[in-house]
Formats: sequence, structure tokens, C-alpha cells
Amino acid sequence: MEISVIIPTYKPRDYLFECLLSIKKQTFSKDVFEIIIILNGEKEPYYEVINDYIKRELAGYHVELLYIDKAGVSKARNLGIEKSQGKYIAFIDDDDIVSENYLQGMYNIAIQGILPLSYILGFYKTIENATNCYFTKTYEKNQDRKLTLVNRRSYFSIPVCKLIERNIIAEKRFDPNFQ
Repeated sequence: MEISVIIPTYKPRDYLFECLLSIKKQTFSKDVFEIIIILNGEKEPYYEVINDYIKRELAGYHVELLYIDKAGVSKARNLGIEKSQGKYIAFIDDDDIVSENYLQGMYNIAIQGILPLSYILGFYKTIENATNCYFTKTYEKNQDRKLTLVNRRSYFSIPVCKLIERNIIAEKRFDPNFQ
């Protein structure tokens, strides 16, 4: 397994299925990535609805639906890391939509030993209204400046929008006190 896609979700709505559809459309071969969805907090009716969607729409994909009764995105991500098998880990939030070449593009950079960061657009209700988000605007503003790793740390402060080599994460985990 090359990539483990970890998606924490809490009381999900239809946006989770939009997220999963965007992952289904990847140009990266479905045979070399897995999708791990971690439902945290309330189980029903969500678990059954997600499980039915997986069976109906993601047959043939490597998908695992996990559940923990404790709410918290950090706990969910930690469980996803523990269960993941990929050489690389991609955290995707349940309300994210990724481009069709998201995994392939990130992978092509990651195998060169570089930690790839993706371009982020924000939108409200419809993707047609997408605009650059804070991280993208900050990156564009500073991309030509010589910045140290300390100066660039804000780009690494969120777990999503990058492909992280497993050995970088190693035994590190997210602080479960963060909700």
C-alpha cells in the first residue's frame, strides 16, 4: 500500500459523500491506496449510512470504516494512523473535496523525498465560488522570499493538504485534548 487516506468524521452530512466521491475519482490507482474513515462520537444513524455508501459506491476500493465512541478529531486521526498500512499518509477532512490528481501529484513529489503541500481553495456551499484560503494567500505572498523552516511552520500547522511519509510520523500522535 503506497498511501493511506485518513478521514475523521463526526456527525457527518452529505459533504462526507462529496469528499469520498472526489477520492473515488483519483487518477492514482485504487489498488495502491486505502481509505480509512473514522467515525467518532455518536454512532447511529451515521455508521450504517456510511457503511451502505461504501458498499454501494466504493466496491473494489480498499476502505475501512472504524468507530470510536469518544469524540475528537485527534483521537480519530491517531486511530487512523495505527490502522494505516501506507508508506505515506494523507489526512483529508470530511468536508474537503480534492482534485482528481491530488494523490498522484502529491505522490510524484513525495517519492523524491520532498514533503508536498497542496494548493488550497476555500468555498462555501458550492465549489464554483472557490477562492484562495488563508494558507494559499500567505504562501503566494511569501513564495519568493527566503524563509527558514521556522518561518514556514504555519504551512505545516494543519495536518491536511500534504502527503506525509510514515517514518516522519513514526510514533508521534495528535494531542487528544484538541477537539
